[in-house]
Amino acid sequence: MRRIFMVAAALAALPVSGGVSRAPAGEADAAVTIDHGGLKRSYLMHVPVKAPPQGGYPVVVILHGGGGQADSMVKLARLDPLADARGFIAVYPNGIGKHWNDGRATVKSKVDDVGFIGAVLDDVGGRHPVDRGRIFVTGMSNGAMMAHRLGCDMSDRIAAVAAVAGMLAADYAAVCDPRHAVALLQISGDADPIVPYGGGKVEDFGGRGQGGIVLSANDSAKFWAEKNRCGTMTVRNNAAATKRAESTSTVATDYRACPLSAPVRLVSVVGGGHSWPGGPQYAPVFLIGKTNRDMDASRTIVEFFLALRHVPLPSPGELRSDTLGSCGMQSVHRIVSTSVHRPVATGPGEYPQKGDA
Repeated sequence: MRRIFMVAAALAALPVSGGVSRAPAGEADAAVTIDHGGLKRSYLMHVPVKAPPQGGYPVVVILHGGGGQADSMVKLARLDPLADARGFIAVYPNGIGKHWNDGRATVKSKVDDVGFIGAVLDDVGGRHPVDRGRIFVTGMSNGAMMAHRLGCDMSDRIAAVAAVAGMLAADYAAVCDPRHAVALLQISGDADPIVPYGGGKVEDFGGRGQGGIVLSANDSAKFWAEKNRCGTMTVRNNAAATKRAESTSTVATDYRACPLSAPVRLVSVVGGGHSWPGGPQYAPVFLIGKTNRDMDASRTIVEFFLALRHVPLPSPGELRSDTLGSCGMQSVHRIVSTSVHRPVATGPGEYPQKGDA
């Protein structure tokens, strides 16, 4: 219990900027409450100061981790300045009881979070001009698992998912049947003590957390690559050869021959823990592991999202062989910058409160 209080105190002390200048509050910034499923639900929203582009603003939904809240995710992800610079709306919903119903059978609250996120998107779209073809979801830990579920259940509205320190729930993988291809960026630490990189049991902290079982980081990426009808997969992982005792490093695996609008990438953080790369070390290393400094996860995620080709997403069953490239192998390489390469198309909240994954 003392460990939980230590993590909570560390998160409460986080500066709002986390090293990046916080965007000034604009007239369109809002804390919004809506009714959904007989419950009062809420979200925070940051609208960029610049005028909307032709076609409306892209939208990035950012989901907190287990035990977290929207305001703590604002501090951790530091996406508001990027929203102003790149011209997208940042939306931070709040889960019920600081958790999301992410598809794990062990999740205690079976509230309709998929419907809630849909209602949030409707509400945002009713307030501001939105590009409905450029709606993206990211999250950490429990929020990352929820992002995967939204890719399964809302592929008609969500173009891409970026999951940090959380993979697809094994229970939900069996029933996940997206109607459209969904791009994926998976970022996971191979030394995560809470959500294991190799898959399996999520730490439940003696029953205080949600527990359950997740796919491995590799299998989560492979799952979406297969759904998207990417090329033949040969999983290769050179993390062991690049691991350094004194620090962390990053290795990226790109699945080639995916649909033009739905690439799949796995970034393995070698030696990395249950954290947001480039963000604060919000709790001691012995609680959550190390935070990687080789990359800026927030900037990487935004670049991945906004580089996607803006075309209607085909359903997996409608993909033709002529929409696929000729290369069917993955490429694995060390990341040398904080930006994700443009897809071939166009050229935790109080998280991880030990006990709340």
